[in-house]
Amino acid sequence: MAEIYSELPSPELDELTDQTRAVLEGEPIFGLRSTLHPYQRTSVAAMLLKESPSQSIPDPAYIKVRGVEPGGGIFYLQPATLEVLRHCPRTSTVRGGILCEELGKACPLSSLSLCAHLTRNRENGDDSVINIIDSRPAPRSPRSR
Repeated sequence: MAEIYSELPSPELDELTDQTRAVLEGEPIFGLRSTLHPYQRTSVAAMLLKESPSQSIPDPAYIKVRGVEPGGGIFYLQPATLEVLRHCPRTSTVRGGILCEELGKACPLSSLSLCAHLTRNRENGDDSVINIIDSRPAPRSPRSR
């Protein structure tokens, strides 16, 4: 597994929102006493982008290839179907993901920073991020009493 994850590229933060920009610039996260290191801020910003409303991204099933002639153009290949296109199709993102960082890089702090940021935004009326886990205990059924 280590070999698989070590070959994955770090997330690219192409389309920054005001929230992700604030995190990257080091703005304090409400409710968090610790100061995040730059790599942690990058992780939190990437997770915020993943949790933001659906956005359009290049379809990851297509591989960018360059034509063989001199000055060859860029094409996009779908290996499973051998489909070749001039423009990469776009697809919508899904929320959630896996935080894969080296051990000792304070992954729990990054995750808690994300939760603190999202909780604060929900309290301020920002409903663009939905369904933060409810920490209240589930109601008891009549049979369990």
